[in-house]
Amino acid sequence: MKEFYYPPHCTVAFDESKGILYNYKRNVIEILRFGGAYPIASKKTFQRPYWVNFIPQSNFPFVFDLPLFKNTRFLGEKRRHLDKHIELYEKLVTYVGVEDVFLTKSFSSRHWFILCLLKNGGSYSRDFVRLNPALSYLLSAHAVFHPLKSKKYWRSVRTLLLKPRKEILAYFGFPRRNSVVKCFQKFPKEMYSLEFFFWLRKELMKRPELIRELSFFSNFSIGSITHLLSGLSKYLTHELIETIAQQEEERAKPLSYFHLKDIVRIHASLEDYEEDRPIPIFGHYDAIEDYHDVLVDRINRLEVMTNHEYTQSALQDIHKENFVVEKITDSFELHAEGVEMDHCIFSYEKDLLKGGTYVARVLKPQRLTILYKEYDTTYRLIEVRGKHNCEAKPEAFDMITYWLRGFSDFDSLKEKKIFNGKDQLWLFEELSEKDRAR
Repeated sequence: MKEFYYPPHCTVAFDESKGILYNYKRNVIEILRFGGAYPIASKKTFQRPYWVNFIPQSNFPFVFDLPLFKNTRFLGEKRRHLDKHIELYEKLVTYVGVEDVFLTKSFSSRHWFILCLLKNGGSYSRDFVRLNPALSYLLSAHAVFHPLKSKKYWRSVRTLLLKPRKEILAYFGFPRRNSVVKCFQKFPKEMYSLEFFFWLRKELMKRPELIRELSFFSNFSIGSITHLLSGLSKYLTHELIETIAQQEEERAKPLSYFHLKDIVRIHASLEDYEEDRPIPIFGHYDAIEDYHDVLVDRINRLEVMTNHEYTQSALQDIHKENFVVEKITDSFELHAEGVEMDHCIFSYEKDLLKGGTYVARVLKPQRLTILYKEYDTTYRLIEVRGKHNCEAKPEAFDMITYWLRGFSDFDSLKEKKIFNGKDQLWLFEELSEKDRAR
């Protein structure tokens, strides 16, 4: 085995004759091969001085950030470094192909997988990715499954590319139906994720009639498809679901779904205190939020007569200069928190009584209420809201994330930049334990 040496300095280089991009860092060397029979990504580290396969996580060009503009204020060495990266990027685009780079960057994730599919399938795969990008997202996972292990994976994906598209869907466990292929063509790229496709497959297997329901809609957004897959679409008119699909704010997060899910849960909680009233059918977008606010006011006006104590997590209350969090222990505290913060936290009481779900109040650096659950001895944040359901500030969210990991030395975090992982928290509740454990 050859001895590993530290690279003399951090740099990137591209060998156009071999189509190989080299990324030299102080303790790691990364190599991306764009040429040859199929793409390869491998790296060697000081701790592991042999080549191992890895999957690049960032967008093209994968190993360095693309300079977005030239700034004349950059002088000397900084300006030369910037120009070098721009020149290298242009060489990579020329070598890989402008069209392939454009198609790769049009996806929100799995960029390396998509590029592997494009390079492996040639012109046919380009047409495939352009016409049905959702199906390409699925197929790309197969295309690079252990790419260094055997060429059989690359031969297999070439075979799949030539099959009818409903057969490709059937290969991944979806119904073998042309109507499902048409639905895939309607999904926008911001929806693509493994969690979404797992959830979609599970619901299609559980409710075959969902295929017919999906076929009636001309397009989808994250908001509209979440209503349909969760079963909450029964409270919405067809016209309102179409409207939600067109709403710009529903493309990033299913805001109306959050409100409607709260409405269903608050209704279930109110059954124990007052006469049951049916949930209305909503025909206008603003009506969902208006009715949600009415229910929040009703549940916070309840007179709670019985005080139930909740099981507590192993996490400790924290009282530091920059972070204060206290666990909520009983019904009276929970109801008082909902009244003070003007949100529907009291509607979660049934979940708290079952165990495994917990609530805490944050006093510093921002007044917040957090709901979290226990999964296999670890804690996962489900929801965090401020007064009137306002969003948490990034620094407060980071503190909460560390607290859920059992961290207690918050004084050391005053100047430290830490992880912020709140993306797609809403989706975890919709996935089964089997899907999460895959």
